[in-house]
Amino acid sequence: MASSSISECLTNVSHYDPDNRYMAFSDLISHLTRGVAVDDRVEAQICDAILERLRKDKTKDVISIAVRCLSEVVKHATKPRVRQLNIELVELLAKADDELRDVYAIGIKTIINDSDGPTAQVVAEAVMEPLAAASSASSAEGLAMQALDLLASLLQRPEVEVAPELAKTLLSSFLAQLASPEPAVKKRATVALGALSPHLGDALLDTMVGSILSTVGKKSAAGNATTLVQVLGAVSRRVGWRLGRHLDAIVPVLARSVGDVDDESMHSDEACELRETCLHALESLVLRCPSEVTPHLAEAEAMAQRFMSFDPNYDYSGDDEDDEDDYGDDYGDDSGDEFGDDDDADDEASWKVRRAAARLLTAIVATRPERLRSYYEEGIAEAVLANFRERDENVKLDVIACFTALLRSTITSDGAAPDTMPGGLAEAERTIAAAASATGTALGAAASGTSGSLGAIPTARGGIVAATRELRDAAHAGLLQPPALSRQFSVAQDALPTMASDIVERAVAQVDACKKGKGQRVKSAVLQLLRQLCLVLGEGAQEFLADVVAVSVGALDEGVASLRLEGLETLRTALDTVPHEYWIDQLPTVVPAVAAAVGDEWYKCVAEALRVAGRLAVATRPSSSPGSHGRTAQGHVQDLLAAIRGPLGALDADQEVKEASILASGLLLAYAGDLVDAKRVGEVQAIILERMRNEVTRTCALKSLAFIANSPLGIDMSAVLGDVITEVASLLRQKSRSTRQASLNCLSAILSSRASSLSTDQLEAAFAEAASMVTDEDLFLAQRALEAATSLAKNASNATAAAVFKGSPVVAQAVALASSPVVHGPALVALTQFLPAAANVGAAAGVEALSADRLAEGIAAPLDAESASSSGAAAAAAASSGAGLTSGHISKQSVANAAACVAALVASGGSSAGQAVSYLETATAAGTAPARRLLALFTLGELGGLGTDILGVKADALDQLSRLFDSAGAAAATEDVKTAAAAALGGIITGSTAKGMAWLQAALGKAGPKSKYLLLAALKGVTARHAPLQRGGKCFHDFAADESLIAVVEKLAADDDASVRAMAGEVEGRLAAAAPDTILPRVVALAGDKASDRRRAAAAVAFRFAVASNAAVDGSTTEAVLATALDANIEVKLAGLQAIHTTVNSAPALVADMLRVQPPALTAEGKSPAPTGSLATAGIQAVVFADTQVRPDLQRVVDMGPFKQNVDGGLPLRKAAFSCLEAMFDHFKERLPADVFVARLCDGLRDADDVMLLAHQLLAKAAVDPVFGRHILASLPDVVGATRAAFAKAEGKTKKSAEGGGSDVIRSAMRVLVLIVDKCPEAKSVPAFASAMDEFARHPTLGPMLATARDYTAVGASGMAGAAAASSGWS
Repeated sequence: MASSSISECLTNVSHYDPDNRYMAFSDLISHLTRGVAVDDRVEAQICDAILERLRKDKTKDVISIAVRCLSEVVKHATKPRVRQLNIELVELLAKADDELRDVYAIGIKTIINDSDGPTAQVVAEAVMEPLAAASSASSAEGLAMQALDLLASLLQRPEVEVAPELAKTLLSSFLAQLASPEPAVKKRATVALGALSPHLGDALLDTMVGSILSTVGKKSAAGNATTLVQVLGAVSRRVGWRLGRHLDAIVPVLARSVGDVDDESMHSDEACELRETCLHALESLVLRCPSEVTPHLAEAEAMAQRFMSFDPNYDYSGDDEDDEDDYGDDYGDDSGDEFGDDDDADDEASWKVRRAAARLLTAIVATRPERLRSYYEEGIAEAVLANFRERDENVKLDVIACFTALLRSTITSDGAAPDTMPGGLAEAERTIAAAASATGTALGAAASGTSGSLGAIPTARGGIVAATRELRDAAHAGLLQPPALSRQFSVAQDALPTMASDIVERAVAQVDACKKGKGQRVKSAVLQLLRQLCLVLGEGAQEFLADVVAVSVGALDEGVASLRLEGLETLRTALDTVPHEYWIDQLPTVVPAVAAAVGDEWYKCVAEALRVAGRLAVATRPSSSPGSHGRTAQGHVQDLLAAIRGPLGALDADQEVKEASILASGLLLAYAGDLVDAKRVGEVQAIILERMRNEVTRTCALKSLAFIANSPLGIDMSAVLGDVITEVASLLRQKSRSTRQASLNCLSAILSSRASSLSTDQLEAAFAEAASMVTDEDLFLAQRALEAATSLAKNASNATAAAVFKGSPVVAQAVALASSPVVHGPALVALTQFLPAAANVGAAAGVEALSADRLAEGIAAPLDAESASSSGAAAAAAASSGAGLTSGHISKQSVANAAACVAALVASGGSSAGQAVSYLETATAAGTAPARRLLALFTLGELGGLGTDILGVKADALDQLSRLFDSAGAAAATEDVKTAAAAALGGIITGSTAKGMAWLQAALGKAGPKSKYLLLAALKGVTARHAPLQRGGKCFHDFAADESLIAVVEKLAADDDASVRAMAGEVEGRLAAAAPDTILPRVVALAGDKASDRRRAAAAVAFRFAVASNAAVDGSTTEAVLATALDANIEVKLAGLQAIHTTVNSAPALVADMLRVQPPALTAEGKSPAPTGSLATAGIQAVVFADTQVRPDLQRVVDMGPFKQNVDGGLPLRKAAFSCLEAMFDHFKERLPADVFVARLCDGLRDADDVMLLAHQLLAKAAVDPVFGRHILASLPDVVGATRAAFAKAEGKTKKSAEGGGSDVIRSAMRVLVLIVDKCPEAKSVPAFASAMDEFARHPTLGPMLATARDYTAVGASGMAGAAAASSGWS
């Protein structure tokens, strides 16, 4: 049927009637669009029919629809057929008249745009050469224009590859056309040259740039200078990173072309066009060659600053500060007397120069934050601010945007967007719970009219933390502290406050100058500027709060919805930054406007107004003015509630509006519920309850109820409390993790304040479901469930809590979780808090099953069972080999976790010292089972760490434990037991520091070979447990500063055993955190000990751990110790590099000066030379860059008899060096030379697997950086080549690893390549990269990896840290 229809169409395309021919092609397009399959014969007939009509038909409508048909044909036709079609079309193009030539050109362009990658290359091979001939200067003007246009479209396809000879021909032809007298031809030649530039090799690109630069400076080319500069701009936008080596020649040419701002001979429109083009070219180079343009930035800044005020046709002297009214009346009126008798003033082009200058300065400000100080100190900020008076609206917008970019560079917010401050859900709920428990009495007293203080209520600078758009519903307004804002230098505290009033005055003047309903773009730009200024100044923004409110509220009356949204967002930002006490006077203005905005027609405005309303509810109760709200805020609260109530109860509202109204109502009741009638409070709670029963709004409703439950006002929830708990219990059965998480948060909030109001049956139902989450499958949910259970134990009556714990499996689940090997961090803390709380409930209620002893027995039972199941021959073999429990069924971590829980139970009972003795006896008894012995040892350590004075009741406890170190024969302890004994020693010594340290010092002095490491490990445990106390006093200082102890440790730092040396260095570093004045000078002395390599390495290790432990280290100590990275000994150098890595990460200020020294330039072979001189003169960068390179002198071949093994002794050095490089990039990337950095990175991509993983991780970070990304774009061919080499290497190892899932290295490489495509769109313009990606996508092995990597990119570049971090082996 379909074939018959197509055959009929093909017959009718030759009909004598043009209308029939037209309809036949229309029907044919319809058939092909529906995907009708055609065979080769029909395909040939369709193509022949189209070509025949294009050759013979005289009706232009028929020819046009035949060309449209090509778009569908090319999707089905074979490549040879597409090739022939294009050849025919190009021939027709060359012979046609002007009108038909346009039709044929459209046909060719249609094929170019609609072809897939391989087909595009076929098209290029068919038409490139004839089009190149047609584009020559000898061709007819119309034909040349079409050819240039088609070649530009074809060259912009990333799949197209151009042969070097053809590229040379095209370049010659395009350059010749730049001299054409026709502007249209020159414009197309400029675009074509920009499209051709990615296909040019370095030699041809140099030829093109050299030709342009040599021509643009000639007087004969004065009329063509603008075109030539436009070519430079077009090329820089396509391959700007490759123009870096020419900047020293390009920038002076552009500067000369721009000329002097006072040169009246360059006030013509032609001169203004040239200046505009030069400034745009400079802007492109600043963005795309950030490293090479650095020496020229000062000149570019000065140029932009001068020409931003270039307005020869206007006199601003009359626009002084005192005549704002006249300025406002004349705003936008170009007919004033200022223009004199020049009737063409409206057409002058100087505004384009000013706009280009403003954009150039914006590019510099936005991309070079390291120059921020100079922007303020050298008058650039004042110059931009002065240009707010600009008369042209287009220029004014760019000037305001420039100052906004300056403010955005002044402040950053922990990875968030500059105008947002995200708050996480878990943090919010922890903070709101803390607020309820810490301030309940004070706030309740204030609400009831009695004395009290509201000052303890946590607020975000008196405001509410603003959320990112993605997390706006998880932000808990007013209940979070904002993330730390990092202001560059002290600009925010010094320069900006003095300028703030001038900034606001000038910004507000721009709004005042615009009549209502006009100047929306200027108003929007001003609102964005005010938002950034609020974020920069923080609390200082209160000085001009009235102006911000006036502008924002004024925007709410505008007819443009987007401007109203801007006004609401500005109000929200101001509420986030300005303390609430300053809002009291603004509430009468803001509240009615926001309440009216809730009725807006656009749902986005409604949602934003509701968010602001929630924040305003918080602002009615300023934290620093107790009771100041009184009853004066009641009217505002009622207005806000009335506004929120409408969207809250609406059933047909947008989802975003529903969620915003639910959260706003919860905040209002939580902060001002005492000012609302009880009946209305109940109505709002009932609606929230209904929303909780709705699948799409339940999460927001749960959060809102948590707000209310945690409110210190004690809002009455009795009408809905039972239903809420019932719903929460049912929601805990949901599969959705977010729903269960929100339900647990809500449950915890209710239990923390209203546990006594709930019945046992309700609680049992809730915890029957919550108990199922107390597993190691999801530790975060387990933590939240345990915290809810802890709230129950602490806030409900003992009888109720005991009944719930008996009736639900939560206690049993917690006991089982205690012996899980994966429990750690907050989940383990929650577990150690819940179990003692449950034991206290059991003791008070007389429930034996909940007693501490029964719970401890339950925790140990699984260990006994697994130990028994692993007994017998296998266990005996494991014990005799020293393998310990980890070779059987029981993990050592399981025992350690169980011991932490048991110790918490024992410590809560009040007789911990006595029970510790029984654990000591169990640990040292000869017949104790392995699991029980380990449990006893770890429990001893935990009890000592909790402060139990075990030596006070058992003086020889340390001697008994130390015998386990040297036991031999059949009684020999396993390695696991010895490690646990060391941990026990450390814990006991912590609990009895004076006696224990004396014993430990004596034991270290006479330690045997087997016990040195273990005793040092015990001392390490002591220093780790005392670390929290060091900051509060010097309780451990005297022991750490003991010269005899330090001497013993330093002696062990030169031990023959490498593990002992490493542990001794770590211990000395941790001791240095407690006694830096005593130990750090000794570390410096060790670092300078030329007689002992081991002692120098130990000094580097000690310094590394001292810095990681926050020791008070100065610059001279840092330089002396880090100089070990220059050592000739490999062990010492490795320790030095690791110390650099830790210092850059933990205390970057210590190495800031040493990172200012720039490394030497690359050699002719692209290598980094070895550093010379001291570390202060050579700089850290030179050391690290040199050590990322393979050293042949460290590679050797070891004869293993049957085979030979290649050993790379420099691999640990390179891994450490790349880790240092990543730390330097994270903290000091503005000081890293991008060319050297990328060169070393490309070397790492061809190194060993471990190094490649680190290089991939670093490449993923650098690729998204604007400075380093440009250099990486220029090195993409090397990146692709390294990926091919890595795949060939993996494929050569084993066929299975290459095809059955791939190596980690290949998967990592694919992720990086996909990230580059996703974050750097310009990468597609690099032919080698584009063709390689196409090749990888079609590869049977790499294709699936690439597809998986595309899904992985959602995680982000930081997600690649896992494998690389694991491979480094140290942190």
